Amino acid sequence: LVAGGIKLNALAPGQGWLALKEMTFQVGSRFPFLAGLVTKPVILLIRDPRLCILSRMRRLEEDGQNPLFPVIESGWDDLQAQVSLCRQQNIPYVLVDTTDLRQFPQVVLRGLFSHFEPLGFGFDVRMLNWKPLPPGAISLGGLDGHQDRWYLRTLRSTGLEPPFERMPAISDFPAAAGFREHVVAAMDIYRNLRADPNLVKP
Repeated sequence: LVAGGIKLNALAPGQGWLALKEMTFQVGSRFPFLAGLVTKPVILLIRDPRLCILSRMRRLEEDGQNPLFPVIESGWDDLQAQVSLCRQQNIPYVLVDTTDLRQFPQVVLRGLFSHFEPLGFGFDVRMLNWKPLPPGAISLGGLDGHQDRWYLRTLRSTGLEPPFERMPAISDFPAAAGFREHVVAAMDIYRNLRADPNLVKP
């Protein structure tokens, strides 16, 4: 069985637990299938679209590619559809804003893990720090290693860093091909999700 690019062994209902990690836009139409497989609740990570879209643009530009990537790859339209599906079908879900997580890691992680206590998962302060890994130790980007350097900062990290990024203005994004308009629309989705009662709040 292959789902979301991950090969899965057949699991009998109620046998253990199963976790899958995927990019929102890569899951796409397969989300209902995957949501039916995994142990609930589904965790959905969000971040201010201005920051995550600009970050992807910079990575592509560093690789010599067109920074104006297809807007579907920002994931916001798919994320909105996936949250709507969870609401309509009563699929348990939790939203975590990575900026909140970085600013208040212990509080947010305690709140997140409170949803998983029935599964035997609990928060441990040791989760807040880890040992760095050397470049090439693992490949996080896939694509035959073409995106490995995108994750060097992650591999070198020893814990969650407080948010320090300058917030870009909407005018910092190109208006060509409706790109700036997409950022504005993504901001509306983000604001609505920030108001969702399933958001883990610090």
